[in-house]
Amino acid sequence: MSVRRWAATVGATSLLVLVAGCGGSTPTSPPDATAVPPSPSASTSATAKPTDGGPVFDGGPVSVAGIPQQGVEQGCLLLDGYLLLGGDRALLGQGVPVTVSGHLDRQLMSHCQQGRPLVVDSVTAGG
Repeated sequence: MSVRRWAATVGATSLLVLVAGCGGSTPTSPPDATAVPPSPSASTSATAKPTDGGPVFDGGPVSVAGIPQQGVEQGCLLLDGYLLLGGDRALLGQGVPVTVSGHLDRQLMSHCQQGRPLVVDSVTAGG
């Protein structure tokens, strides 16, 4: 077998393997990174309690207490599995216990890619 024919055979075989690896699969949606709820917390209260102990998903009022943590993206604050949207950022970012009241809005999009979106209605120091 000549070098030219060998190179053509190897090239055609490589292309065939590459195409075969891509074809025939059914596209799937990417996994929801927030599908696994955070660990349950005694500080979460709402009008409807989920059965798995995770955050409430119904858009109802939510009250959480604790120390907000920085998310993986800049400017993102998380508390007890909720992404805090709005509120007094100076107070939320101090690293002190707070009590946050707000409501869920599952329709919101965020660059934070973490937590359930909690639109903050009020923040008080202490938790």
